[in-house]
Amino acid sequence: MGKKERRQKKRKWVKFRIPKFLIPKDEPIVSSPFNVIDYAGGILVFFICWIVYQHTLTPTIGFHDSGDMITAAYVLGIPHPTGYPLYCLLGKLWMTILPIGNIAYRMNLASALCASLACMMVYFIILKLTVNSRQWTVKKIFSNSPFLPFSVSISNLIPAIVGALMLAFATTFWEQAVIAEKYTLNALFATLLIFILLKWHETILPITDHRLPTKYLYLFAFTLGLSFTHHMQTIYLLPASILFIITVYWQKWRKEKLSLFPISYSLLKMLCLFILPMFLYLYLPICASLSPDYNWGDPQTLKRFIAHISGQWYKSYFVSSLNQIYENLFHIPYFLSDQFTQYFWWISLIGLFFLLAKRKIIGLFFIVVVIINLLVASRYSIRNIEDYYFPLYIIFSITLGLGIIFLNKFVKKRIIFSVLFFGVVVTIFLIHYPYNNKRDYYFAYDYGCEILSSLDKKAIIFLEGDRTIFPVSYLKYCENRYPEVALILPIFLVDSFSGIHKGKWYDEILKEKYPDIDLSTFSCLDKISPENVKKIMIDKIISDKGINRSVFVKPETLGDDYFLIPKGIFCKVIKKETGKENLSLHSRKNRIIIRGITDNNKIFKDPRQTLEIVIAYLSSLNLQGFIYFYQRRYQEAIEEFKKVLKIKICPEKISFFIPYGNFYNEMLDKYIKITREVNIHLLENYYLLLNIRNQKEKFYLEAIDVYKKALEMAPNNSSLRNIMGCIYSTCHEYQLAITEFKEALKINPVDINCRRNLATAYYRKGLLKHALQECNTILKIDPGNVYVKEILKAIGKK
Repeated sequence: MGKKERRQKKRKWVKFRIPKFLIPKDEPIVSSPFNVIDYAGGILVFFICWIVYQHTLTPTIGFHDSGDMITAAYVLGIPHPTGYPLYCLLGKLWMTILPIGNIAYRMNLASALCASLACMMVYFIILKLTVNSRQWTVKKIFSNSPFLPFSVSISNLIPAIVGALMLAFATTFWEQAVIAEKYTLNALFATLLIFILLKWHETILPITDHRLPTKYLYLFAFTLGLSFTHHMQTIYLLPASILFIITVYWQKWRKEKLSLFPISYSLLKMLCLFILPMFLYLYLPICASLSPDYNWGDPQTLKRFIAHISGQWYKSYFVSSLNQIYENLFHIPYFLSDQFTQYFWWISLIGLFFLLAKRKIIGLFFIVVVIINLLVASRYSIRNIEDYYFPLYIIFSITLGLGIIFLNKFVKKRIIFSVLFFGVVVTIFLIHYPYNNKRDYYFAYDYGCEILSSLDKKAIIFLEGDRTIFPVSYLKYCENRYPEVALILPIFLVDSFSGIHKGKWYDEILKEKYPDIDLSTFSCLDKISPENVKKIMIDKIISDKGINRSVFVKPETLGDDYFLIPKGIFCKVIKKETGKENLSLHSRKNRIIIRGITDNNKIFKDPRQTLEIVIAYLSSLNLQGFIYFYQRRYQEAIEEFKKVLKIKICPEKISFFIPYGNFYNEMLDKYIKITREVNIHLLENYYLLLNIRNQKEKFYLEAIDVYKKALEMAPNNSSLRNIMGCIYSTCHEYQLAITEFKEALKINPVDINCRRNLATAYYRKGLLKHALQECNTILKIDPGNVYVKEILKAIGKK
């Protein structure tokens, strides 16, 4: 046996064959243009979505990042990371050429337009994936007609419409479609990229020569690069797209033995087309160098530019704990249930299996997109994490439509069966309509107006939190409200997690904007907390007689040196040297006007965004009540405290909307704490008022009713039970008073005042033996108690 024969035998022996079930077979998509009926269905989907979104559109700014994105686009400034240069440029063009409504309303329309187009693209993707089942032999019979047989087209058309509308009326997608946000444009990019890949896939498989079509790949690469200049969420599609392209090329090379040179040359062109749109990121340093009014992060230097586009500000929100990741993944079914209801998941799974059976490569592409989406988003612990599952929602809608088409094969009357699913769409619409109908939603706008309108003309206001910064920024820079007010954002000064001063660039911006304020005294400190930064700045501003500006902050604790005077939701800071008797000089009637804040239904519609505002509102009313109390204006104090008790927040309702997240639990704890404090002080004021106006019995009854509600929230509060016992004693209900005092002593056995009150109640009820026992117990703790000795004298006389 010669060398050549031995070599061939050896090659034959080591030859490795891939199992057939692992080979990604793919039924080719027939290259066929859409017909008139198909386009009519797409137009129908677009106009249904557009009309619904237009009807439920927010009339002005909303929460989320709405105010930030609109303001940055309007002034051509810098929004929060990653900068969104494409959104800013397109937004400026859109609001300039569209003379309809206010600035925020125009940008809301842009979101609605992108969302409607994205839903239309989902419809066309479903049709593209079912093109084979729409061809059949009947096309030959009607080859001269632009129409396919009505029954053939409609049985696939309706499921495609249903799948698209399921996405359109999903809770989060609909919510984002009616406010100015970046997620609907991102969804449009995602659907365009998927459709372009499918078009490329349908053109490459039928080719038999060595010239491969690449125009769709070039378009895909450019669109992908463009999407990255808008939002990095498109990265969820990148690994799956690369795998998809490589697999299709490998499949073609395996069959046709293509040359690798044209392929590598095409990939190099794709890389260049992908990088080309990235030059839009130069928008950030160029605009920052022009000192715009709105300049988040000032990305002029290379270090700040890289930090901005890479989102280093939010690195602390990424978790590495496996338990936390598992917990976040565990709650994804809750998100999907909130979006589509849990009753139709099985149809989507059927559609996915149907896709895998006919077109493995495309099915695996969808699966990889979902896996990457879940793995990356589950590590990101932010409040609006449901917005980061848009690729999952899109693929769920596509496979849902495919599932309905697959089930059609098992029924005789396909059109009737498909039409029944319109009932599902209508049901989803009716369920989500109350939550997503924002046509009368002025909560964020009124909140920002209330803050600015309560300020002095030349005030300095410290803003913290997106829900405060963004509405105020929009009103100041887009509507030119209170231009002389100085906005200071402590978030730019100190890293909240490391405590390192990072805002020297912000010091310079503040000096440029407000030359009469010198706030750079703390820049020499190595480490300092954001709270201490604020206190140092406030102390300097108030102490510096050359700075003729007042200071406003949210209701919070600034230490023992300052009073906080409510002015609307925010508070004016004054030194305690002013004295309680002069508080009326600084205070005014605390009239807070926010449409919907006392409407529980509206709070429940959007608890994620309104809860924090409601807490600030309650805190302000609480503080105002204390001010009235200090001024001995007891009736007005009671009225302020009553306003607090009118706002009811249901924790069960909040937890339904928010499956996880410690932030909302903290907000609920704050709400409960404030309500408890208000109940305590309200009842103390009632009790004080009753001693002054003891002729009016209705105050007793009101006090008892309010106090019972307080005890429901804090049954283990001994102070509350002690006061309740005193009220019962005043009303001559001694047995009820004794019960309350005993309950209070079970919680705090060494409360001398409570024991003294109990002894008094025993004495007045005639239970002298029990009164004597309580007095002796008190004397063991406090032998010099004068009041108890008086009770003992009274008992001795009896």
